[in-house]
Amino acid sequence: MESFRNGKLALEEATRACSLSSWKDPGCFNALAAAYAENSDFAEAVRWQTRAVEEGHERLEDAYRERLEVFRQGLPYRDRTED
Repeated sequence: MESFRNGKLALEEATRACSLSSWKDPGCFNALAAAYAENSDFAEAVRWQTRAVEEGHERLEDAYRERLEVFRQGLPYRDRTED
């Protein structure tokens, strides 16, 4: 899977998605956080993931909090299905 990763493009596209949603979609914040983490900018990843947790739907809260902890550990998000 590593050969398919493009952190720079992920960050560009996640930023664009947030912009298109007028910076109001917690799902976009989640994607933006993952993109920052992919680029090893964990401070920004934590910042945006925290917003996703705070503003997201409660059914996603556990998943968003789990990712927040991953970013706080200085790790990028990896989908468990990639194993």
